Amino acid sequence: MQVFKFCESKFNVAKKCQTLRLGTLHYYQNLEFEIPISDPTEGKRYFSGSSGSYVVTELSPLTNGKIIDNVGGSVIHVGGEVKISIDEDNCYIFSCSINKINHGFLSQYNSCYLVKNVDQVAKGLTQMLAEQLLPNDFEDMESAFKKKIYIECVHKKIDYLDKDTFKSNPENLSSVKLNNEECDICFTKPESYNGRNYHLEKEYRFCFFAFDEQGNALKIKKTPKICVFQEQ
Repeated sequence: MQVFKFCESKFNVAKKCQTLRLGTLHYYQNLEFEIPISDPTEGKRYFSGSSGSYVVTELSPLTNGKIIDNVGGSVIHVGGEVKISIDEDNCYIFSCSINKINHGFLSQYNSCYLVKNVDQVAKGLTQMLAEQLLPNDFEDMESAFKKKIYIECVHKKIDYLDKDTFKSNPENLSSVKLNNEECDICFTKPESYNGRNYHLEKEYRFCFFAFDEQGNALKIKKTPKICVFQEQ
């Protein structure tokens, strides 16, 4: 499968640029909305539910609903409307587009290059990131310095959802986390937000997650990572 990467001309790797910037969910989420590449919806999902039984550890956080009673310390009964906001753990992302036409949503980008094979690119970027990550790229620098770090890449098309799709009426809401090859929050966006038509981007996304030897997720900082292509 082939996709297209829009960028400024000076960052076009097809024109001999030797660096590649990998953004993060939290970086784009926290940019001022006036900045074209900002996206307050990144890494977030919202649910609206009715009264029922919920697993406390899988709701982060639970608001508005009235807690009726606790059951065994881990399950609660909730009455009334429940609003749930879930944040995905931060990860590095490399965003491309299935559409080779810039519809103006990326007006600051005046250049584009073809990514011919998404599997090969995922493999290459995973290796490059693993080789170039430093302890100060992580929230817990001291812990990261002592551990062997593994990188897992998941890549697929973004699923654009209308507002109603973000609502559910769960009896027991499962935690939305990286599970085998599924990481729903990282690959879903609203069709539009505050006048921005995200669905026109037709985004194809590469997500990179860091783990230690025991498979525990390592928290990366929100700052983008600049990777450097090594001379062969």
